[in-house]
Amino acid sequence: QQRREEEEQQEQEEEVKTTTATITTRMEEKKWNFEPYEVSVEDTEKMEKIEELRYRVWLEEGALDPKAFEGREGKWKDDEDSHARHWAVDDEEGNIIAAARLTLHHSFTEGTRDTVLWKDRGLTLPVVDPFSSCRR
Repeated sequence: QQRREEEEQQEQEEEVKTTTATITTRMEEKKWNFEPYEVSVEDTEKMEKIEELRYRVWLEEGALDPKAFEGREGKWKDDEDSHARHWAVDDEEGNIIAAARLTLHHSFTEGTRDTVLWKDRGLTLPVVDPFSSCRR
């Protein structure tokens, strides 16, 4: 059992090294532009691309119940998008490959998706209002 765990750990470390080397090579070749830029919620084209990226990544990760994706038509959008700040990173062809969102919460008792997720996972919630959450 211990040997198998050590082998799995070693495989994970090798995968991280390979991924890091690939990213470093592409950055050196300037194939990726890792300069994040802010996306306005009024830029519907970019926001839709962010929503499609979220949907695709979260579905592939398997972190959420597949039923959560029903009826979303290939996009993940929620009420917090409209009042949050958004950033994105593009690849060399202009495709969004990463995105982040910063949301201001007036109170941790307001029952937003973020606070509900934190409570469900038993994570410590901020004790000072207001607070913000940064999500990918």
